Amino acid sequence: MLTVYVASQAPWHDSLTAAIKVMPDVLLIGHSISLHQALQECATDHPHVFVLDDALLVENLALCDSVAALPYARVLFGSGTDPQTTRRALRIQAQDLLPLETWQTALPAVLHRAYLAQYPHAPGRIVAIFAPKGGVGKTTLSLNLAVALAQHSHQPTALIDGDVQSGNLHSMIRQDPPFTLGDLTRDTDLLSPQRIAQALTRIANQVYFLSAPRHPEEAEWIHPQHLPQIMETLQTAYPTIVLDTSTTYSDLTITVLDAAHTILLLGTPDILTLRKISQALTLFRDALHYAPSKVRLIINRYNTLAGVTPADIAQYLQYPVYAVLPSDGVTPVQALNHGQPLVTASPQSALAQAIQALAQDLLRDTPRESDVIIGLPSRFAHPRRKSWWPRKFSRLLRRNL
Repeated sequence: MLTVYVASQAPWHDSLTAAIKVMPDVLLIGHSISLHQALQECATDHPHVFVLDDALLVENLALCDSVAALPYARVLFGSGTDPQTTRRALRIQAQDLLPLETWQTALPAVLHRAYLAQYPHAPGRIVAIFAPKGGVGKTTLSLNLAVALAQHSHQPTALIDGDVQSGNLHSMIRQDPPFTLGDLTRDTDLLSPQRIAQALTRIANQVYFLSAPRHPEEAEWIHPQHLPQIMETLQTAYPTIVLDTSTTYSDLTITVLDAAHTILLLGTPDILTLRKISQALTLFRDALHYAPSKVRLIINRYNTLAGVTPADIAQYLQYPVYAVLPSDGVTPVQALNHGQPLVTASPQSALAQAIQALAQDLLRDTPRESDVIIGLPSRFAHPRRKSWWPRKFSRLLRRNL
């Protein structure tokens, strides 16, 4: 969805906001009759397009440079025949001019032209987080990674709870969204962009959330084709879509994994989980034929006291470790108890910093050809040293993988 903020004087304010609210593929995220207030609100929640009334700009000419420096698209609403209006549009470096004389018919095209001028069109990237075993921190990573991606990209990120039978992302943030995947898909196979836009709930700065159904039985309303439809619509306005998946290999899960550009395969450094990871890697390679660059192995809750290094894990799985997230004691639990993402509640914690580093790496999309350790304090990063994993445990792991 294309997001819009409107700053306009009273005579046009209601008409502009009402027209934008009913547009498909467009989400009005705020409006004000004060330019100062508008700039303050947009500083924390960037719209794709900022629509500014020329009459309001005339009253605040001292703010022209501030408007010109905004990192998002600007549209000036004013007379299309007045040379002074055109000069002011150039002064604030507006991407387009919405002519006062024909604004109702010109509005959709102007908004989309401005958006495409500021953001060269490229479909949003879908990052699916999958774990073949529960209890390894998949949902915690999904929430915090979405927030971190929004922080570093300064662009909106969509977060979808795709665990349709037992998803609990909404509980982690202590919110009961008015709409869920169940509400969105009930009694319909036609998911309009406007219907999808209305189902999203803002849960953090630049993070918009679509919750799993409230009750497990509502999962029956969600067909395998629904989530790809939703994600395809969201790709037009969200540079990144983070999807928390189920731990099962259901048709729905496989469908969304197929649609994803990147799969973060999450596990912990214990024998049972690593065996499940090995099975998942075999399935992805031999049955689903995913390219190695699509599946990135993340080791969570890493602790040197466990006696196993990321290099050990990569060796026995015969697959590179893309990133390691350290064990961080009670810090994640404290953030959960407060209903806040860890990366905002405790940004200096070891785990929060590792997730921030992971987000930055995904945004750079740096190819990886060998074992990689990112986001770890120096005391954790020793993948090249000789393994001190006990030999007996090594033999046991080899037999079970």
